[in-house]
Amino acid sequence: MLKNKSFNKTIIILMVFVTTYVLGITPISMEQVYAAGIQATFYVSPDGDDTNPGTESQPFATITKARDVIRTINDNMTGDIIVYLRDGEYYIEDTITFNESDSGTNGYKIHYKNYNSEEPEIIGGQKITGWTLHEGNIYKAYVGNDWQSYNMIENGVTCTVARTPNTGYFKVDSKVIEGISFKYKAEDITDTFDYSDASVMIWVGQAHWDWFTSLLSIDNVDFTNKTIKVNPSTNTFRTMDTGARYYLNGSLDFLDTPGEFYYDQSEGYVYYWSGNDSIDQQEIIAATVKNVIELKGSSTDNHVMNLHFEGLKMALSNYSNEHWSYQDPGTIGIGDNNEYEHGRYGLFYMENASHNAIRFCKIFNAGFSAIILNHAADNNTIYGNWIQDAGYNGIYLTGWGPNRGGFANITEAYVNHNNIISNNYIYNCGLNVGHGSGVQLYMSGDNEISYNEISTMPRYGISLKGQRWGTQPSTYYGETVNFDNHYDFNLCKDNVIKYNDMYDLCNDSGDCGAVEGWGTGKGNYVFNNRLHDYYNDVSSYAFFGFMNDDDSDYYTLENNLVYNWAGTRAFQNNGNSNLTYINNHHSTNEQDAMTKASQNGIDWNNVGLKGDFPFDTSLVATVLLPTKYEAEKAVLSSGASINTNHTGYSGTGFIDGYGSTGAATTFSVNTSKAGHYEVVLRYSGEVSERTLGVYVNGTKALDTNLPPTSDWDSWASKKEVLTLEEGLNTITYQNDAGNNGVANLDYIMVTPCTVEPITIEAEDYDSMNGVSLHPGDQVVGWCDDGDWLCYNNVNLGNGYNELVVKVAVDPAYAGKRAEIRLDSVTGTLIGTLTVGDTGSWDTFHEQTISLTGGSGVHDIYVVFKDGSGVGNFDWFRFDY
Repeated sequence: MLKNKSFNKTIIILMVFVTTYVLGITPISMEQVYAAGIQATFYVSPDGDDTNPGTESQPFATITKARDVIRTINDNMTGDIIVYLRDGEYYIEDTITFNESDSGTNGYKIHYKNYNSEEPEIIGGQKITGWTLHEGNIYKAYVGNDWQSYNMIENGVTCTVARTPNTGYFKVDSKVIEGISFKYKAEDITDTFDYSDASVMIWVGQAHWDWFTSLLSIDNVDFTNKTIKVNPSTNTFRTMDTGARYYLNGSLDFLDTPGEFYYDQSEGYVYYWSGNDSIDQQEIIAATVKNVIELKGSSTDNHVMNLHFEGLKMALSNYSNEHWSYQDPGTIGIGDNNEYEHGRYGLFYMENASHNAIRFCKIFNAGFSAIILNHAADNNTIYGNWIQDAGYNGIYLTGWGPNRGGFANITEAYVNHNNIISNNYIYNCGLNVGHGSGVQLYMSGDNEISYNEISTMPRYGISLKGQRWGTQPSTYYGETVNFDNHYDFNLCKDNVIKYNDMYDLCNDSGDCGAVEGWGTGKGNYVFNNRLHDYYNDVSSYAFFGFMNDDDSDYYTLENNLVYNWAGTRAFQNNGNSNLTYINNHHSTNEQDAMTKASQNGIDWNNVGLKGDFPFDTSLVATVLLPTKYEAEKAVLSSGASINTNHTGYSGTGFIDGYGSTGAATTFSVNTSKAGHYEVVLRYSGEVSERTLGVYVNGTKALDTNLPPTSDWDSWASKKEVLTLEEGLNTITYQNDAGNNGVANLDYIMVTPCTVEPITIEAEDYDSMNGVSLHPGDQVVGWCDDGDWLCYNNVNLGNGYNELVVKVAVDPAYAGKRAEIRLDSVTGTLIGTLTVGDTGSWDTFHEQTISLTGGSGVHDIYVVFKDGSGVGNFDWFRFDY
């Protein structure tokens, strides 16, 4: 036996050398061929040379060279092949593709991995240098016009395509032509702009849906009639409804704040406002490819197999100026969960791929998804990775849409299955796509999604989507579909979702859950997961813990915990059948959840990342999670009482009875330290605006204004910034004499402020022109056109998103403007308040505007416009 092994080794060595010299391939040294399970070892280094033999002392320079050499020796492998990537940065101009010719054979694997504890970084982009000043704080660099870049990083931090508004959204004023054009509000877009490269990022569908976003290229802007028309071929979800949230991006005219960039392909220049001094000393990299590493066999019968990528850092892939939402059954006829091909990109991409692995890698700054297993992909393992800052999904498993792929029957079409997604830290995805998730499955089955920690997503933590009855075609690959057999054609089935820890989700969308199913097949099993610490004040649409949406039937949910969340229900069943619930619980806080876990045999300690997860994620910016306080558990007085006669409330009821003067709800709030806290009240109240007094620890802090909701079954949120002491505090909402506080209260969410707000009393100006103080009041009045206030040396830090103004104005004078400018009366405009009617000169309301730009230390000018009597001003608060 030993003799045979020696003979085989000799033959292998001879074959390697014969192949090398006959074909002219770079020679492979004897030290690269081993017994004991390792057939060959190669080295790659950024300091190497592709004419080298690939040894430790003479490494290759590129991964593609190592791949090409291995193709000559992997037909009949006798052991694993290892490619060590040495420390340094590998800049990728073109996708690195592995096909079936690059597979491990005879059950052996080919490893591309780091050497010892080194961290090689594979970067899907190119460094940008040679910056010159364009104007103001904006620099430009020539990169040529033979490529497009819609993703960029500075010192590892994702930059933003220049947009307006800089944060948050505008809202559609009214739709003009269904799915093609809409009107914008005059106060949102006050000037013309170059829209030749611009796009609209919009929550398509009806205004309150907040389900999916589309990035649609702009075809035309009519500035006179304030109408934006998109390219009609790009908007497949059709409706851009009145009130729908949107922003614009992709114009140099929008570049007005640090961290924004714009690439002008026609001129070949990238324009950028760096967030740091000395732009030439920063590492700024623009994306060049959408897929950086691609494992793609030539067909469903020819898979790339047995490749392992381990211990690598992979950063940056490209995005696009268009990304359409799911196809719409109303126009396409094949179901609204079928993703277009142009959305199926990943920094790490697999298709026609089996038995491959990505292990213990860092995968950051993807333009689309970090990892995608597209179409045919089975028995692959994604394990122990740190995934962060992806534009779309963290991990995306997506099979074929109905009748796609050229299959003979539905059995042949079941090609995305049996993958393992385990022990991954997935953080802050959906940066470009509002319906982004931690893990997204579409028409994919028999997968295990386990032991992951998933947080900070605009929509789902884990989403399972198939094709429900009613959106399925009438025939599938020639076979008739009817209600009795329709589950046979739903391939999102038999998935196991277990031991995942998920939090800070659904933070920019509606109609969602931390774990969600829509139109799925049979046999999905959700076991021993924790969902906690998330709330949403951006959408009127409900959100939940576990959400079994339309026709997500035949699920089993067992031993799951939901706590400290502000959704409507912990476990939502949207008219589904054959759901099995076993030993699931929800709580208002973590301590109670731990107690219920202990009492009910639910495993608490083993949820989330495993002990072999290799990275320290404590350096990730801490997510300051909100704490929820239900109103029905607060102290009620003077007529305030619990009721349940309206819908949509959280918990077991809401508080009404605020028609009585003195009616009050007092919350007991515990804090770990003194400071400013964001307190968000969820309330309802139709017809007209109402006010309530807000008290902290028995002392009145302010009167809050609550804009009306559409009816008593609809709910809205109102944010205040309050100063709380360390330990126990009380927060009271009271209907004082003079208030008109007929409102229903649902709960409050309390979160530590990540940025301290700056409040400036209006009368504390350093200089002014034309204004006067009201006698005996700390209020600035007599503010007429051309008058101004100046506040010197205000430190805006990295910038604030909002300005809150406490102001009063008589109805006859309402509608005039106060401009917020930097450093002079004609300086950079960062915001405009159009003063809304408050009822009288003595009735003060808080009015909020978005700020665009402004960081560092500046003199702040408030410049009044449009005639006399702009308003009486009490204070200004820069907020986030």
